[in-house]
Amino acid sequence: APDVFAGFPVIMVACGWSHTIVATSDGGVFSWGYNHHGQLGHGDQADRLSPARVGAERFEGHAMCFVAAGARHSMAVSTGGDAWTWGNGQHGCLGHDDEEGRLAPTVLQRETLGMDGVVMAAAGSAHSVCVTGDGVLWVWGCGEDGQLGLGGNANVLTPTRCVGPDAPFFGSRVLLAVCGSVHTL
Repeated sequence: APDVFAGFPVIMVACGWSHTIVATSDGGVFSWGYNHHGQLGHGDQADRLSPARVGAERFEGHAMCFVAAGARHSMAVSTGGDAWTWGNGQHGCLGHDDEEGRLAPTVLQRETLGMDGVVMAAAGSAHSVCVTGDGVLWVWGCGEDGQLGLGGNANVLTPTRCVGPDAPFFGSRVLLAVCGSVHTL
């Protein structure tokens, strides 16, 4: 039906363990599925059987252009380069320096990720990553299987610079990152 996403085309879709999130051309975010951890971003824990728009006020009126879904958490990136996270916060996967869950989107502080702005994000089971405009990969959350690429297996509660335009990529900027359940490429 043409009115499913308020009549706007979908520009991005992400699937978590049992939820789906999309970004639409007007900067909107819609989500549906299982919501026990608040991963849908509606401020509650009620499951949704069909797409429901996440209120623009939850993103402080910013237009979203990129979404990511982990097992029990979600992320969105605004056209201005800010990132929001919500859902289960176990292992610090939301990046807010704690392990608290959040039922609604919460913005990551820009200074936490450098000042070049986020251009894309990805989410694994319990870890998250993003790439900023300067070509740096930032990682946080569960590191138990080395998925953060920081040389150990510790959990990290805030976005931490992993790699960028220097070794080990020989001066190349990171353009894209993807997460599997417990690994990152």
